[in-house]
Amino acid sequence: MKFLVFAALLFSVMTVKAHPVIYKGGTVIYTENSADMNDWSMSYSYHPQLAVGAHYIKEGAVELQFVQQAFLLKRWLFSDSQANIYTTLGAGAERKKNSWTSAEMGEVMADWEDRDYYVLGMQRWIGRHSNAEDPNKIDLWHTKLRAGLAPFRSDTQDLGVWWIVQFDKHNDQNWTTTNLMRFYYKNVLWEVGANLNGSYQLNLMVHL
Repeated sequence: MKFLVFAALLFSVMTVKAHPVIYKGGTVIYTENSADMNDWSMSYSYHPQLAVGAHYIKEGAVELQFVQQAFLLKRWLFSDSQANIYTTLGAGAERKKNSWTSAEMGEVMADWEDRDYYVLGMQRWIGRHSNAEDPNKIDLWHTKLRAGLAPFRSDTQDLGVWWIVQFDKHNDQNWTTTNLMRFYYKNVLWEVGANLNGSYQLNLMVHL
């Protein structure tokens, strides 16, 4: 009984995290913004393990739009923590200036969290198609690693605070390191921070 109570409390806290699949009937709006990229998504979980949604990414002159399907592949509920593995597949289009081509996306994400610590790994691939106007396109790869620490434990109805270090790598570019402060209150989560070059990052998520 204690395990079930704890699991329910943990799930109520963790559902405000940026998971692609949440509880059945839940909708998530998530946006991640920096000086170099804008990433917006909205998903609806029509099953405890499945969610459908739309995704928009802008990097420089490139705009990508996808319809996507997310899958919860595995969830582990431990006595004092939870771990998840997700995958997302998307199909859509790329716009660069006035040129449109088709594009595909695949993503795998895994995380583990208790009330004090948090780790996440994500690998995203975006397949691009060359055309006469842009014959030398390359696929886009994005690797993200995160580690977080809660300086204090908060109740489910109180403001929660986390400190997060994020490492990003895009294709063959160097790794970037970003320090973020995460705050969440009830159904709203927001993160603010900057990388070591001084570039800002602002993320926001709302559960409906």
